[in-house]
Amino acid sequence: MLLLFLISTVYIQAQSGRIVTGVVKDAAGETVIGVNVTVKGNAALGTITDLDGKYSLSVPTQKSTLVFSFIGYQTIEKTIDANTRTLNVTLVEDSKLLDEVVVVGYGTMKRKDVTGAVAHVGDEVTKNRAATNALDFLVGTVPGVHITPSTEAGGGASGLLIRGKQSLKASTSPLIVLDGVVFYGNIGDINPNDIESMDILKDASSTAIYGSKGSAGVILINTKRGTSEKPIINVSTKIGVSQATFMPEMPTAEQYMQRRSDYYKTIDYFKPGDQQKGLGYYDNPDHLPEGISRDQWAAYDPSFSGDYIETWMQRLEFNPIEVTNYKAGKFVDWMDLVYQNGLRQDYSASVSEKDSENQLLCFIRIYQ
Repeated sequence: MLLLFLISTVYIQAQSGRIVTGVVKDAAGETVIGVNVTVKGNAALGTITDLDGKYSLSVPTQKSTLVFSFIGYQTIEKTIDANTRTLNVTLVEDSKLLDEVVVVGYGTMKRKDVTGAVAHVGDEVTKNRAATNALDFLVGTVPGVHITPSTEAGGGASGLLIRGKQSLKASTSPLIVLDGVVFYGNIGDINPNDIESMDILKDASSTAIYGSKGSAGVILINTKRGTSEKPIINVSTKIGVSQATFMPEMPTAEQYMQRRSDYYKTIDYFKPGDQQKGLGYYDNPDHLPEGISRDQWAAYDPSFSGDYIETWMQRLEFNPIEVTNYKAGKFVDWMDLVYQNGLRQDYSASVSEKDSENQLLCFIRIYQ
C-alpha cells in the first residue's frame, strides 16, 4: 500500500508541470537582461531574465511554445517537447525599427543612434493638408510644440515655441535649417508647397550640433527634388474666404453718450464741494434725476440757447461737427467699414526633372 501511494504522488507531480531553465543572449554573445519569457496561450505563466540573462519558468508537461520578447529585438517563439528542461535562446535585433533613418543636424542617423527627442512630419501630412504657412503642417501633429494663430490677413500660424518661454529678453524662437543651411529669415517666408518633410529636434541634444543657437529647439526642413527623368508639371489653385472669427458688440450712439455722461459725473464727484456742478448737470435733459426740472437744469448755464440736446452735448465736450451729426441722425458703424470678408487666392506651378547627376525643381507662387 505504501509503495502504491509513493508511485501515485510521483505521477501527480509529473503531470502538474516542470521547470525549464536557460540563458538569453544577443547576436554578440552578451546576456540580455529583462527579456519577457511566457508560455504561448497562457499569459499567467511567465517570467523575465535576471542580471545574468538566466530564466526559470514552470511549464506544463505537454508540448508547449515559449515566447521571448524584448524591445529592439525580434520576438522569438520556441516549441519544446514534454522532456525539454533546458532552452538557450539568441535574440536578433529588429533591423526594420533600428535602421529607420532620421534627419539630425546636417545629415542623417539611424534611429537606434538617436538619443534625443525627434518628431518627424512626412509626406503623409505635407501632401494631404492645405497649408498657407509652413507652420500649418505642425498644428495638431507634433506634441510639445506651441503654435499661435496669425493675426495677419494671410491667416495661418505665426508664433512657435518648442521648449517653452525660457527667457524674458532673449529670443525663444527655434533655429530653422533649410536643406542643411541655417535659414535666418522667417519660417513664414518658406513656400509650404516646396516642403517635402520637417524634423523637429525638441530637447537639449540639439545644442550639441548648433550650440546656443539651438537652445530653443531646431526645425529641419527638407524641400522637394526632381524624381523623374521626364519633366513633371504641377499646377495648384486654392481659393478661400477669410473673415473675423469674433467681433465685439459696439455701443450705440445713446450708449456711448451715457458712458461719457457717467465719466464726467465721476470726475465731478471727486472735486471739492465748491467746484462741483449742480445735480443732474451732466444728465440727459430727457432723463433728469428726481426733483430736478428741465428749467432748473437749463439755469445751470446763464447763456442757455433754448436747445436742450445741444447744451447737453456741449457740457460733455463734444465737437460742433459731432453735435450737428447727432442731431441730424448721422451715425457711422466703423466696425462694418473696417472689417470686411476677404478673398484669399493661392496659385502655384512647378516643374521638376532629374538626370544621373542633378535634381531640378522650379517653383513659382502667387499668394494674395
